Amino acid sequence: MAAYFFDSSAIAKRYHWEPGSAWIRAVCSPRQHHRLYLSRLAHVEVVAGLRRTGRFEGMHPAAIDAMVNTFERQLALSIPDRPTSIYHLLPVSVAVLKLAAALKLAAQNIRFVALTRSNLPAPSQRCPLWPMS
Repeated sequence: MAAYFFDSSAIAKRYHWEPGSAWIRAVCSPRQHHRLYLSRLAHVEVVAGLRRTGRFEGMHPAAIDAMVNTFERQLALSIPDRPTSIYHLLPVSVAVLKLAAALKLAAQNIRFVALTRSNLPAPSQRCPLWPMS
């Protein structure tokens, strides 16, 4: 048994067939007994993504609803601290959002700067996010 964290685009492949779906579905098979983790944000992101993809591909509204309903039913069965939950939902915090943004920017070779009250630059200092005149 292994543990997997799926971002929204990855878990959406379980409900909509596209490249990578076979692997995702194999990993998510109940026979595998893997622990599957999702962010609490996945609910909103996956539903929006499935609906957008369905409209873009010209799918019948009933088919789109079926994908969304299957995901939402499985999400509803994900009761916290229940060993048989389909998904284990992770809370979202400011730290998690900052880390996600940093990873995304790092993948694009963009520096991430997080400013808090404790490390705000003085008005005379240059900050990479604030243009100076």
